[in-house]
Amino acid sequence: FKELREEGLGALHKVHLSSGTGTLKASAEHLSDETKAEGEKASVQTSKPKKKSNQRQPQLIKDLDLSGKGVSKSLKDFVSEKNPATNIERTAVFIYYMQNILNLSEITVDHVFSCYKNIGVRLPQNLPQNLNDTASSRYGFIEVDNGKYTVSILGINLIEHDLPRKE
Repeated sequence: FKELREEGLGALHKVHLSSGTGTLKASAEHLSDETKAEGEKASVQTSKPKKKSNQRQPQLIKDLDLSGKGVSKSLKDFVSEKNPATNIERTAVFIYYMQNILNLSEITVDHVFSCYKNIGVRLPQNLPQNLNDTASSRYGFIEVDNGKYTVSILGINLIEHDLPRKE
């Protein structure tokens, strides 16, 4: 089997030519047994354990007031006015709201988590990845600096000029 692996099918051809029929059958059975053993080893080695997230779960910020008291409108009203279609847009709307309406200077993943919980929509399966995607070069709606999020110029233009989307 080692020769077969190193030399390819040419090694198998050599076995056919140099072996008698009885020996060939035994050689094929031997190769078959080795192949099974190698396959079992490979399947054991290639099965990967599930990745465990080394990131902590986002926490609800209880003292974050999203009800609109003291500001022009609540988060729910703002989101329904802007009508974001995707979680990427929704995340950008949340950060815009907290930065420009609530005047928060340090927005974290916990703030965004609290916004999702407040408006009652399904959370993204991986919220940190959602934030990374929203900040990625593909969208660029937010910027991240040391775990703190701010809305970018692209995000401002999206929220102030493009949302809600015209049908």
